[in-house]
Amino acid sequence: MGGGGSKAAGGGTVPSPFPLTNFQDKLLQPPDDDSVRQTWIILRSAIDAHARRFYHCDRVCQSRELVRESLRAAGVVAAAATTADAAQDAEDLSTLLHSPRHRRLGLRICIARVMVASIDLCGHPDDTSLEPAVVELMRKFESLRPAAAAASSSSAAGSGGDEKPPPPPAGPGKEEEAALAAWRRITAFFLQPAAQELRAGRQPCVDALEKVLLVFARRPDDDRDARLAGLVCVAGRAIELGEKIFCHAARWRFEWKPPPEELGEKKMAEEGGRRSIVVFPALLRSDEEGTKERGGIKYIIIKRKAVSAGSFFDVPVPVRQMQDSSNSSSSGSDSETPDEAPARGRPRRPRRN
Repeated sequence: MGGGGSKAAGGGTVPSPFPLTNFQDKLLQPPDDDSVRQTWIILRSAIDAHARRFYHCDRVCQSRELVRESLRAAGVVAAAATTADAAQDAEDLSTLLHSPRHRRLGLRICIARVMVASIDLCGHPDDTSLEPAVVELMRKFESLRPAAAAASSSSAAGSGGDEKPPPPPAGPGKEEEAALAAWRRITAFFLQPAAQELRAGRQPCVDALEKVLLVFARRPDDDRDARLAGLVCVAGRAIELGEKIFCHAARWRFEWKPPPEELGEKKMAEEGGRRSIVVFPALLRSDEEGTKERGGIKYIIIKRKAVSAGSFFDVPVPVRQMQDSSNSSSSGSDSETPDEAPARGRPRRPRRN
């Protein structure tokens, strides 16, 4: 399989028409961590700028319940939550979007969720901004190698007799991971000439966000073309990040849940019903030399301070609940502007009446 050649029937060597050594040299080189991190920062800045430019922070006639249902219908909540957390996430995000004080923060979270979901390598082909055929293959690869937990449970369920069947594969092995990384690089090599055309094409994430956020637009009709062009630009930044992650040798994933060690001392129930929501997700890279282990997988973590400061926000209690409790205490977020997510370690100040 090298670049040399193969033996002929007479014992001679037939030169290979494909010099693989030279081919390997011409493949796209995977981006380094700094390049991925920089693209991540640019994407966040593009989301912030779009939210500031095209959407207002005034009261809207639409109820919070209708905002919540529109988020569910567009798949915004499901993009970053499991089934168990989807209902609460819908409540939290609709609370932020419906509140004029926290509107812009909710806009940033909403746009980030949809954009990140659109570059999920194992997402749905109909919703991706990447090449749908590639995403469909990645989903197929994942289904062929189930997670370790699912593999162990199915193995236990099938062990009815004395002779236990061999356990199913628990995730890809080292050789399969290496082969998959090589396949991604080769695929990226062939897709590279059409990358610009792909970015200029229609992205489902743009249509979904326009439908959900139209009620908050400054000038729904007059700014429509500019607003859609802005969403397309943000989607292009997201696609650029997705392409870099795709051709990288390691696996990357977005973490939408605050790690327990960063949530601090008290759980949601001990904080008066408040809970934290991720403003911009962390980006984790998995490989063998990872410095932290979660769920049996080692990860190298790109620290949030280097990528996006203020990743968490304490969701305020909905207005009706606040009116029912006259002595309720407020979080540090009540003294913040709608544009900034307070750091979790920042001391809380009482509300001024």
